[in-house]
Amino acid sequence: MEDMTIEITSLSQDGRGVGRLDGRVCFVEGALPGEVVRARIVREKRSLLEAVAFGLVLSSPARCQPVCTESRCGGCPLRTMEYQAQLEAKRRIVEEQLVRIGKIPDARVLPMVGMDDPFGYRNRVRLVWNGQNLVFRARRSHESGGRIGACRIASSGVVSLALAVEECLKNGSIRMRRECEVLVRQGLYGFIGFSGDREVWVSDDAFEFLSSAGAATIVCDLDEWETGFFGEEYRPDIEYHVCGMAFSAKGRSFFQTNAWMAERLFADVLAGFAGDSRGTVIDLYGGVGAPGLLFAREGWRVISVEIDPFAVRAAAFNAACAGLAFEACEGDAALVLPALLGQHPDALLLVDPPRAGLASEVSEALCRHAPQRIVMISCDPATMARDAGRLIASGRYRLEPVRTYDMFPWTNHIESLAVFSRRD
Repeated sequence: MEDMTIEITSLSQDGRGVGRLDGRVCFVEGALPGEVVRARIVREKRSLLEAVAFGLVLSSPARCQPVCTESRCGGCPLRTMEYQAQLEAKRRIVEEQLVRIGKIPDARVLPMVGMDDPFGYRNRVRLVWNGQNLVFRARRSHESGGRIGACRIASSGVVSLALAVEECLKNGSIRMRRECEVLVRQGLYGFIGFSGDREVWVSDDAFEFLSSAGAATIVCDLDEWETGFFGEEYRPDIEYHVCGMAFSAKGRSFFQTNAWMAERLFADVLAGFAGDSRGTVIDLYGGVGAPGLLFAREGWRVISVEIDPFAVRAAAFNAACAGLAFEACEGDAALVLPALLGQHPDALLLVDPPRAGLASEVSEALCRHAPQRIVMISCDPATMARDAGRLIASGRYRLEPVRTYDMFPWTNHIESLAVFSRRD
C-alpha cells in the first residue's frame, strides 16, 4: 500500500503512535509521540488507517535504543521509549480515557508508580515451538515472534525453565506440534504445562532434567489435569508470596504477573479502606484470594465471589493455610451481587474485574444499592473509564484521584486503582 509522512501526536492504548491523514485517525506501529515518520499503510477502514513506520523524519527526545533485539516479538511495543516517558504517556492514556469514554472532565490521575528496575519482572509466559526455538507469538498474529532466550522482562527463573524445555525439544526428549503451547510460571517453585489439541510427549529423561532445573510440577495436558482434580484433595501447582502471605494456584489460574508491583498495589488497596471500621468486604472477581485475604488478615469479614471453580478452591486452601476466616463462593458476580448487597447493606466493595470490565448488571446493582465505598482494580483503562462513568453518572459517587501502576514495563498494559466514595 501507499507510503506516507505522518506526524505523531499521541500514544494509543495499545502502544501505537497516533496521527491523522486526510481527516482520518492513523495508528502507526513503531512510532512515538512528537515524531514525524515515514510509514506504510497496511490497513484502511472508513474512519481510520493502520500503518507501520519504516523511517524517521523527526525523532522524539524520548526515543532510546531498543531494550532487546527481538523486533518481531511485539510483546514490548514501548521498547524504544525511555522508561520515565513511558510512565507519563501511560498516565495520560488513563486520564484521556476517563474524559473521553467516562465523561469525567475533572478526573485526576496521579503520577504512575514505576519500578526501580523495570526488567526481569514477568513470572509467567506462554510460548510456542517454531522448530528451532521456544518463542512468543508475534503481536496480533499467530506467526513466530521473539525468542524467550532474549527476553529481558521475563524473570531469570522463567527464562531458565523455558530454556530447559527448549533444550529437551531440540534433543527430542520432548516432542510437540507447533499448535501446542508451553506455559511456564515461576513462584516459590517452577511450573511447566503443555496445552493444545495435539498430544505432547515428555520422556522420563526430560521429566528428570526439568525437575533438576527447578520445575516442581510438569503437566503434559493442562486441560485433562485441571478438569480431573475435583473430588480429590486440592494440590496447588504454583505458589507466590506477596505482602507476607502465600497464595497458591492451579496452573492456569490468574495471579499478578509482576509480584513486586503487586506488593505496592495491594498495599494501596488496603489503604483505600483505611478509614473504615472493620466490617464486611464483598470481593468480586476474587480469584485465588489476592488481595481479599489481606483484608481478612486485618480483621475484616470477607465474602469472595469468583466464577472459576479452580480459583475458588485455591482461595479456600490459601485461607485455611493462613488460618483465616474467609468465605470463598463460586458464582457469577452479575447474578450473585444483588442478593449479597441486600443481605449486607453496609458492606464495602472490592472489585477486580477481567479486561472486559464490570458486567452491566454489576454496575446497575452498585448504582442502585450504593455501598459506602468501592475500590476497583482495573487492567484496562477503557473499560475502567466506562465503568467509572456509569458510577459517576448515577450521581451516587465521587471519584477520588486515580492511581496507576506500571505492572508491565515496556508494554502497553496499564493497571489502575480507582476509589469511589458514596455521596451522602
